[in-house]
Amino acid sequence: MPRELGSVEPGKLADLVILDRDPTADLRHTTSVSRVMKNGRLYDAMTLAEQWPRPRPGPTVRGAPETPTPKAGLPAAASASR
Repeated sequence: MPRELGSVEPGKLADLVILDRDPTADLRHTTSVSRVMKNGRLYDAMTLAEQWPRPRPGPTVRGAPETPTPKAGLPAAASASR
């Protein structure tokens, strides 16, 4: 296991959380997770879609809210503000 774990370098497996904001500036920034690396695979934090090494869609979650469609004739940004 020491050859596979213990440090971040090429050829080793890693579990990482990638943040968009600096948690040392404000502890609340720890909620700004953008990506997660688990067992050497990179995932999008919002969709759980695998981004690396094999791009694959994330799981389907039953009961999850769907993205609303814009009202007919209105641009998406205009219908979101209503």
